[in-house]
Amino acid sequence: MSYIPYLCIVLFLLSPLMGLGVLSFSENSEIFSFLVQNVLLDTILNSVFIVFIVLVGTFIIGAGCAWAITRYNFWGQRILQWGLIVPLAFPAYITAYAYTDMLDFIVPHIRSPLGAAVIMTLCLYPYVFIFARNGFMKQAQNQIEAASLMGASQWDQFTKIALPAARPSIFVGLSLVVMETLADYGTVSYFGVRVFSTVIYDAWAGYGDIHAAARLSLILLSFMMIVLFLERHSRGQMKFFNIKGSGSQLVSQKKLKGWKSILLFMICTIPVIAGFIIPMGILIQLSAQDIIKSPDKLEFFASSLPYIKNTLILAVTAGVFGIMIAFGLAIIKRDTNRPVIAHLYQVAGFGYALPGVILGLGLLIISGFIQNHLGLLLSGSFIFLIVGYIIRFLTIPLQGLDAAFEKISPNLDQAARLLRKNKLSEFWHVRVVLLRPALLSALLLLMVDVIKELPLTIILRPFNFDTLAVHVYHLASDERLVQAAFPSLLIAISGLIPVLILSRFMRSN
Repeated sequence: MSYIPYLCIVLFLLSPLMGLGVLSFSENSEIFSFLVQNVLLDTILNSVFIVFIVLVGTFIIGAGCAWAITRYNFWGQRILQWGLIVPLAFPAYITAYAYTDMLDFIVPHIRSPLGAAVIMTLCLYPYVFIFARNGFMKQAQNQIEAASLMGASQWDQFTKIALPAARPSIFVGLSLVVMETLADYGTVSYFGVRVFSTVIYDAWAGYGDIHAAARLSLILLSFMMIVLFLERHSRGQMKFFNIKGSGSQLVSQKKLKGWKSILLFMICTIPVIAGFIIPMGILIQLSAQDIIKSPDKLEFFASSLPYIKNTLILAVTAGVFGIMIAFGLAIIKRDTNRPVIAHLYQVAGFGYALPGVILGLGLLIISGFIQNHLGLLLSGSFIFLIVGYIIRFLTIPLQGLDAAFEKISPNLDQAARLLRKNKLSEFWHVRVVLLRPALLSALLLLMVDVIKELPLTIILRPFNFDTLAVHVYHLASDERLVQAAFPSLLIAISGLIPVLILSRFMRSN
């Protein structure tokens, strides 16, 4: 029964979902009936429309650029290998603020479902690019050569051989895109688009009916579970759905010269320019404009320090505790080597599929239960916000440490025991030392996601405790986009950290 403590930890991580389920059916809600009759259909249509546009856009950009990078050797290709993932540095709501400042009077319909979908496409296509590139790189050259000898065009080689073989990898990327799209709150809220995340938040904050918000959350959550199941299924297929045979040569690159090389580079550069260079340029220009107009330059920078301090406190605290929990779970999984532990390990990382709005409401319900039965007031506390971050982003260190442990031979553990190393010495001198790069990378990635997280922070933050993301959201909501530029720039710069880590990993592989 050694897995019982492990099970208790996992159940604690899933407690917000249980709270939502219990509260949803605890009593009737007139607000929920009103929303179903007057709002739900519009909400579903907007959500489906945005998801569809984002799926199509990210598939075309991500898979197309991945095939170009994998199949062809052209001028600027090495730059694009990491340049195409740089838009991940920008949260979608930051990109939305930047483009609104530039296009609001030129393109009045940017604040629309289509505008939100385009913004999300520019920010999320790197997910598809990364997984599609991985799928294309594992394909065998002899399949491409056979198709070429049979007279297949470059287009047929791509659509009839490469795409079907990379389908599981691409589907994983698309599944992540769907989950990120449905979880978005900042972009759709700023554009005034009615989707599930905004309606759920309004039901709680606007109508004051947490029961209606809980029921709406379950509707969205049921769809997220379907997407999560398909994503996990596709991850399993990635290991086997591969046309590369033993001894086969991987796809070789076709050398392009002259205008073809320049043209392909220009085409692949478009999403980088639209998703990173333009928004970054807008933020820099607006920040410089705000600094120049400020009468006291020192005061200008000092005004952001409280938000930076709050953000770093949350990021470091959540990062350290998240790494500690993930490290403990990973060690137990490795030492016990039992199927039930392996399944619970996967369930523990389920939080990434939960939109921040849903997770925040679930934790509010749990805090209310604790207050009513134990007399402890935890809602709006620092503790519950940290717990929310850990649940939401625990999958980052879990997956990173699991992959790192697989590269460490069990013989090293046995050697440490033969040398009569005690448990603490083995833990520090063997496991911590060998896993130090993975631990540091996971810590940085988790901290950056905490910095960018918006809806969870808005719902659970203590009173008068604003982070950079919340500060930017309030400024943008008041249409003070110039003042929002500098803190937005700080968030974007922090977002470059995981991009640099990821690009280094992609180069090493």
